[in-house]
Amino acid sequence: MIYFYTLIELSSANVEGSQCDRITVTGQTLSQKIIARAAGRDAVMPGEIVTVGVDLLMAHDSSGPRRWRPRLEELGARLWDPSKVVIVSDHYVPAVNAASAAILQQTREFVRDYGVETFFDMEGICHALLAERGLLSPGMFVAGGDSHTPMAGAFGCYAAGFGATDTTAIAATGETWTTVPETIRVSLNGQFKKGVSAKDIMLTLCRDLGMDNSFRAV
Repeated sequence: MIYFYTLIELSSANVEGSQCDRITVTGQTLSQKIIARAAGRDAVMPGEIVTVGVDLLMAHDSSGPRRWRPRLEELGARLWDPSKVVIVSDHYVPAVNAASAAILQQTREFVRDYGVETFFDMEGICHALLAERGLLSPGMFVAGGDSHTPMAGAFGCYAAGFGATDTTAIAATGETWTTVPETIRVSLNGQFKKGVSAKDIMLTLCRDLGMDNSFRAV
């Protein structure tokens, strides 16, 4: 049995084998505390739109340098803090043709020209490397140019994936805007049947909660 406890209405309330209830939350959830700290506020409420300072910005060879560079040059801007930017080459490796080789070269040249201090060149998968190399700490606000960036939440961070336009702005300013999300608590009771894994649970949650929760709920 899967139980959802939330402050918002969810379609999962009528899904067989699941139950959705409202609970009253006093104080701030972890996500709210992290966002409030990043926004320089004592507290924030779900649904608010706030401007936050980013503690770590990650991008890979597809989402980062090749998209950032022309925009930064047009703006006459540099990286707000090269020590807080992580670049990873992982999407076009190994190069299979001239086009992918050119993208990798663009990535390496950007790292050199803009003084990026942390560059993982064909060393692993971008969102996993943040954890594997000890770059994540509880309480950080992490922005990434990859849809798997929220994995950093397992390490006590608030982490979200952003598109290239947003990450360019973050790269130049160190700030972004975000909506404070609702928080959903999921409680699992019972035992897994043979052959059921954690991935099955996540796929079930995707089915029951829907796929349109980005920046709306965590």
